[in-house]
Amino acid sequence: MLPEIPQATLNILIGAGIAGTGIYNWDQRRIQRNNLRRALILESVLASISIQAIINNEGTLPHSDIDTESFLPSKVYEANLGKIKTLNRNEIEVVFQFYTGLELMRDVSHHTR
Repeated sequence: MLPEIPQATLNILIGAGIAGTGIYNWDQRRIQRNNLRRALILESVLASISIQAIINNEGTLPHSDIDTESFLPSKVYEANLGKIKTLNRNEIEVVFQFYTGLELMRDVSHHTR
């Protein structure tokens, strides 16, 4: 037979379990948010390299057979649109401005080929 657990002890154990779950969930969201930041930074660096190549080629893509979708990448951004809201307000604004500009760059590069 199991010994009876006092109500106060039971309340503490339940509270600790809830707090532990909350902390774990918060930490998981923090990790996911940081991973999203890293992925967006990497993609923006790759896109920036491509933009520099376009600038060096007087505003056109270096080769007419290059697909702008792969040359100016946004797959990470597009795949994570629902998760962008986890970033802070300033980050959301910068990300949106960058990828809006990237889309415009794609359009301009596509029409100047």
